[in-house]
Amino acid sequence: MIVERWRQSTPVEFWKEFSLPNGGQMTFTAIGQKLRQQRLDEDKALSERAKLEYGDTFSSFFTYRKGSQNLVMTDPTFIAKRYRSLHGTA
Repeated sequence: MIVERWRQSTPVEFWKEFSLPNGGQMTFTAIGQKLRQQRLDEDKALSERAKLEYGDTFSSFFTYRKGSQNLVMTDPTFIAKRYRSLHGTA
């Protein structure tokens, strides 16, 4: 996750984003926590977008099996993952 983010920009841009207010660099753990929170926020936004975009057909596209039952997804992370898969951006 951190290496992927590092490769998306220059070292200067990376450390600009992951520096402390006093100018020091964030720890590896803090960077990971920040990236996980960003991903959760993105997943929540994408989940809401999917619900609006698919409307009444949401329950046809965003389901999973548990035993013999088909259930509608409610977890934003799993909804976002399915949305990315459906749109070829996974």
